[in-house]
Amino acid sequence: MNLPLLKFFIKTNWKMLAIFAALISFYLGTIVVMATDPMMVEAMGFLNMESAVEAVGSEALLAMNITVAVMQGMIMFVFVMVFYVLLANKLLYKSIDTTSMSSFLSSPISRRQYIITSFIFMAKCIFALYLLAFIITAGCLATYQGSFDLLGLVSVHLTTFLCSLAVASISFACSAIFAGTRAGLPLLAGIPIFFAAVMMLAAYVPVFEYFTPFMWVDAMKVANRAFDLWWLFNLIYVTIVAAAFAATLYIFKRKQLSI
Repeated sequence: MNLPLLKFFIKTNWKMLAIFAALISFYLGTIVVMATDPMMVEAMGFLNMESAVEAVGSEALLAMNITVAVMQGMIMFVFVMVFYVLLANKLLYKSIDTTSMSSFLSSPISRRQYIITSFIFMAKCIFALYLLAFIITAGCLATYQGSFDLLGLVSVHLTTFLCSLAVASISFACSAIFAGTRAGLPLLAGIPIFFAAVMMLAAYVPVFEYFTPFMWVDAMKVANRAFDLWWLFNLIYVTIVAAAFAATLYIFKRKQLSI
């Protein structure tokens, strides 16, 4: 990793990160605050607040379940997906297409350093967004009556983070491997969008859930520790990340660049 290059990435991309952090904070904060609203409780399938609290055990646990069900699935995935598609495009595809990367590669920065640093920066940004989501959720839940499953909340945020990172790694690989070609940009954005579209279709055709990483793990079951093998899927996500990054590094080092 090249530290000066990492600092440059932070300097040129912090505004975009701050915008997405603000959007996620606002949307998530609103959901957590409204999580014990009678209308929202009714929409989640409970008869009323009293029966809902009695069914789950505490007001805080009810709020956690509603927040996870509403936010920690498709909505959070889509917010973060838009972010890393824009970031991967800016770090790799656009910088090669506009030949701006030549100024970096003409310095002591090697292709290997550029790829490693840009990937680490992207991973840290995604982690920061999920860490922010966890802090906001846990902080708000602590104000409700009763207790909630903190370990379950940590587990679901870790799992969804690794899932997002796995898809982001595939998008990042497409950005690097197909940069400078017509197929680059459609694959960079198209693959994550395809996974998101399949996730939506899975609500109507359950078999589709096997074709998108976004549906491999049920966030509600992870949050409530009702899915014992959630850690196995985390290992699968980590494997995808490692494989995509290795392929990116290997091919990009040998790629002919028109810069």
